[in-house]
Parts: sequence; structure tokens; C-alpha cells
Amino acid sequence: MHAREPEEIPELEQRLHRWVREGLISEETAGKIWALERATPTGTPPATAAEPARPVRRVPVLTEVFGYLGAALAAAAGAVFVGRSWDDLSQAQQLALPAVGLVLFLVAGFAIHRSEEPAVQRLAGLLWFLATGSAGWLTAVWAVEVADVSDRQAMLSVGAVVSAIGGALYAYRRWVLPQLALVGGLGLLIGGAFFEDELVIGIGLTTLGAAWAGLGALRLLAPMAPTVAIGGLAAMWSPTFVMADHTGAGLLVGVAIAAGVVGLGALVRQGIVIGLGVVGLFLYLVGAIDHFLEGSAATALGFLVVGVGLMALAVIGMRMRPRQGPPRPAHG
Repeated sequence: MHAREPEEIPELEQRLHRWVREGLISEETAGKIWALERATPTGTPPATAAEPARPVRRVPVLTEVFGYLGAALAAAAGAVFVGRSWDDLSQAQQLALPAVGLVLFLVAGFAIHRSEEPAVQRLAGLLWFLATGSAGWLTAVWAVEVADVSDRQAMLSVGAVVSAIGGALYAYRRWVLPQLALVGGLGLLIGGAFFEDELVIGIGLTTLGAAWAGLGALRLLAPMAPTVAIGGLAAMWSPTFVMADHTGAGLLVGVAIAAGVVGLGALVRQGIVIGLGVVGLFLYLVGAIDHFLEGSAATALGFLVVGVGLMALAVIGMRMRPRQGPPRPAHG
């Protein structure tokens, strides 16, 4: 028996880094695997392997669902309460509400973020997302009520704060919701930078979404599937700004972008990305057919026939695809 050879360690390190980037394991788990494998003789199970493994306690799905439903109900009720009593609050109280939310959500997320239970990690990510939103709310109140800046400056301020906090949390733990907050903050920065030019805002969001989806597809950002989905959503949302002044062009751009999202989802083999692209493609196609055909039912029926025909060809092509794997044994 001997300790693991030095050349075996770099390969293990590369795999652990990849698993952490993909969100398969946490950084703490990767560190434990790294320490264990370096200390374990080759081919010899660790000394504790003979001990019965303690079962990992999982949070029941129904409990998790009730938790999110309760959070959504509380947030909705709080929003209605704040909306109706906002004008009656003093400036200090208006600043205190989001500040308290920021501290509570941030501290609560840090209190549970080291858990290896996936449900607890999702809750921590949600708490951090809410903390980032509270920071943006606090910045908006300060910019409008205290500093009395323009709408453009307020949007830039909120975008900068949300991007900074969301980016820091995402750099610390590669979770989906902090990443979503980061992209939202960057979108606000684009909107503030080109405040009165909706066409340029649309181009900027398209560029942001395409770049984000590409980084996810190349596995430079993790987890891969949600990263590509977030980038695709940002890109598919951008044509709505173009449609404000150029309806037809915006619809055609939306069709092209949604089709690209479907293709990218197929390339990386992620059903959620394909599904989002199909939904976007459907919505933009409905708008495009109605806009360009001006309500012509006959032409719309023609497109329906063509669409059904394309689906039939796709099904036939899949059925005719040669089978993979070893041939079946002959029965005789």
C-alpha cells in the first residue's frame, strides 16, 4: 500500500473544481474529498468506511413548498401594507424598512449557507436574493427621497448597488438566485446608461444575455443550465425595447433570438433552456404573424400547416435515426 501518486492529484483537483462549478457539490464537500483522497492509500478504503454511514437528513418536499408559499404570502401582504401606508411614513421610516430587510435577509442567509442540504442552500440563496433586492430598494429610496436625483441617476445607483452585492454573493457561492440578482443589476446599469434610447437599451440587453448564455455554455459560469437560461431570458426580453418604436423589427429580432435560444439549448442538451426558447418563440411568432398578416386567417392557417409539417418531419427523422449501442441478440 502506498499513498496516492502525485500525478493522480491534479486530475482529482480538476474534477473537483469542475463539480463545484457545475453546482454538483459544495466547496466544503470538495475540500473534504480532497483531504480524504490525499490521505487515503491507493485502493484502500478509509478507516471509517467500515462504520455504518449515517443517513443524510433531507427536508421533505412538502415542507419546502409550504415554506416558499408562506414566504410568498408574507411578502405579498407586506408589499400591500407598505404600498398603502408608504405616504404616511416619515423619511427615516421609509429608509428603515428596506435597511432592516437587508440586514435580516443577509444575516439569515449567512447563518444557514454552509449546510449541505440542497433545500437549505436554496433557502439561503433566496434570502440573499431578497437581501439584494432590499439593498436596491434602500438605494432607490435614498436616491429619490433624500438625494433627490434624476430618474436616470437613481437607476444607475440602484444598478450599481445590486450588481455589487449580487456579484459578491455569487462570487462567494455560485448559486442561481445571486447570479440572477447580478444580471438584474447589470441590466439596470444598461438602462440607466442609455436612459432615453430604448433601441440601444435593447441592443445592450441582447449583448448581455448572449454573452452570459455563452459563458454558461462554455462552463465558465456555473451552474451551467441556469446560467444559459438566465442569459437566454435577458436576450429574449431585449426586443421589447426595440418594439417601442419599431414593432415589426422588434418582433423579427425576437423570433431570431428565441430561435437561437432553442438552438443553444439543444446544443448544450438542457431541456429548461429549450423550453424557455420555445415559449419565447411562440410569443414572438404570434405577434409577428398578427402584425405582418394583419389578421389574415387564411395565411395564418397556411403557417399552421407548415408548422405541423415541420414537426412531422422532425418526428420521422428521429424515428429513422439509427439505433446506438450493441445489436440485439438473434432469437432462434
